[in-house]
Amino acid sequence: MIRVEGLSYSYGSSPKVLDNISCQLEQGHCIAVLGNNGAGKSTLLKCLNRVLVPQEGEVLIDGDDTNIMPRREMAKKIAYVPQRSIASHTMVFDAVLLGRKPYINWDVTEEDRRIVQRVLKQLNLSEYSTRYTSELSGGELQKVVLARALAQESDYLLLDEPTSNLDPHNKHNMLRLIQDISIEQNKTVIIVIHDLNLAVRYCDRFLFLKDSNIYRYGGCEIVTTQTIEDVYGMKVEILEHRENKIIVPC
Repeated sequence: MIRVEGLSYSYGSSPKVLDNISCQLEQGHCIAVLGNNGAGKSTLLKCLNRVLVPQEGEVLIDGDDTNIMPRREMAKKIAYVPQRSIASHTMVFDAVLLGRKPYINWDVTEEDRRIVQRVLKQLNLSEYSTRYTSELSGGELQKVVLARALAQESDYLLLDEPTSNLDPHNKHNMLRLIQDISIEQNKTVIIVIHDLNLAVRYCDRFLFLKDSNIYRYGGCEIVTTQTIEDVYGMKVEILEHRENKIIVPC
């Protein structure tokens, strides 16, 4: 699991974005990180991946302190998809192949190429393999960046708003794929997501951030009208349809 103990982070002299965060994120779950804009969701993901180094506290991955873990070993443990990705003049196949970098010693192997081909097929990107990423739409590029993360074959997958540039059909397809991967491969997926209805449909754990700390963390039972009102400041109704929760603003 990922264990966070007393984690705090601030940007320069600004007030703390995260203040004394402690939690245990269990193996094999799809975890939604939820909260208002500025609540520290993206900052938390970056601290878990050591993109940002916390001023206080520590992050332990399977008992190992990330502060002293070599970058190459961390890349084998955690794959990270940022909120925004910049397209370069690189072929899609090569862009996804970069996900194999932690495992490559001297040269790319046939196993590396096989994994890339499999991931491209999973995301319906095979026909794009020889196109340049600079020629892709925002949604297509987002899928390529996710494919690169999947090619890392890490135990933990951190996704910062992975569906923000996708149409409704592709949003559901991508989240369904991520959910399936989490279940079938016992992979921990941590997703920053704004759409509460997508979160309750595809995730099974929920971490609500408020006032620089964790308001609540748990399963579907914590997604209540009171929690949503306290965290987002809005009244909602929660309906049931075909065993799925639907959150409707009042």
